[in-house]
Amino acid sequence: MQFSLLALVTFAAAVSAAPSLRRQSQCDLKNCVLDLAPTVVTCAAAAAQVELDPISDISCLIAAATAVEQLPTPCNGCLAKLESFF
Repeated sequence: MQFSLLALVTFAAAVSAAPSLRRQSQCDLKNCVLDLAPTVVTCAAAAAQVELDPISDISCLIAAATAVEQLPTPCNGCLAKLESFF
């Protein structure tokens, strides 16, 4: 569980800090959420477990790393839009 929470925090920090993800394109929020849903489900399942489960934690890290490395096309511009909101 603690490792899973660390993985989620690391993923969020990587997405917000990765300069390669800051593309100035249109944000298709609906399709972006749909494309990132498998990663969210994987990490939510890992975080929901009370005891340590290395397999779920590793699955979450792999899914998060893939999402950071290969941000879905509909998500282009969403990060900039989110930053301007705050």
